Amino acid sequence: MIKLLRANLLRISKSVTFWIFVALYTLYPIIIALIEIQTYEPITSDKMLSLNYGVEFFPMQGVIIALLCSILFNADFSNGTLRNKVIIGLSRSKIYLTNLLTMIIISLGLSVIYIIIFFALGMPLLGKFTSSASTIIWMIVDGSLVLMAYSAIMTLIVMTCKNPIASLIISALVITLGALLSYYMDYIVSIPEVITTLSENQFGETIWVQIPNENAPSQAVKAFCRFVTDLLPSGQSFQLSSPGYTHGWTMDMYSRGGLHYWQMALYSLGIIGATSGIGILIFKKNNIK
Repeated sequence: MIKLLRANLLRISKSVTFWIFVALYTLYPIIIALIEIQTYEPITSDKMLSLNYGVEFFPMQGVIIALLCSILFNADFSNGTLRNKVIIGLSRSKIYLTNLLTMIIISLGLSVIYIIIFFALGMPLLGKFTSSASTIIWMIVDGSLVLMAYSAIMTLIVMTCKNPIASLIISALVITLGALLSYYMDYIVSIPEVITTLSENQFGETIWVQIPNENAPSQAVKAFCRFVTDLLPSGQSFQLSSPGYTHGWTMDMYSRGGLHYWQMALYSLGIIGATSGIGILIFKKNNIK
């Protein structure tokens, strides 16, 4: 398995496409820092670090992982590489897990590049963190697990769908539907239980009053929607990258009960384990020509 991993990484290191992504990911934090330092209210260092794991409802990192996974491994079906590996006695489980580990290394490697550039440039421009050390550590841990979950999902799609175009379409659908579902779930969670409106009191004076919101969902519905948002990689990516997100009124993410850091970590580990197990079972039954 180590030899397979070494061969994968060596092949990837010779890929022009991979180095283009590395260059873009290197420029990504630099451009953000330079733009934000010139704005009226520049983002904090906390926010800039969080952009390493998503751009609010656009799971950019998931898109990058999907493209890289498809580009790097789809060709193995058409050029006979996978067939040759099986012929020489390599188990399909090892082949699958090696490709998965390769994608995890690549995704975390790009994340490390972002963090290095951020600490070298972003923090000097935007200032120190405003969140606690534990919050920053959890953000990095959960964000890294989200990238690993995306790697596991995209590896499942590519290794079980031998058609490169079909795998790209399925990957795009998974990412898009996940983002839309996360947006809708968060919208439900953010509906306030009371609304503030103008009314007249007994003296004819116009005052602000709070009344129950008839359209507010029940606590059970909100709990379910929050569970789905915590479960999906796109939902986790959104929560990590937009703690100050507003939904038409002043209500940031932390007023919704805070981020469920350890729960999100467990969900990501569950997704990695489940998709890997399913992927290996399907890949073992695939007819590799």
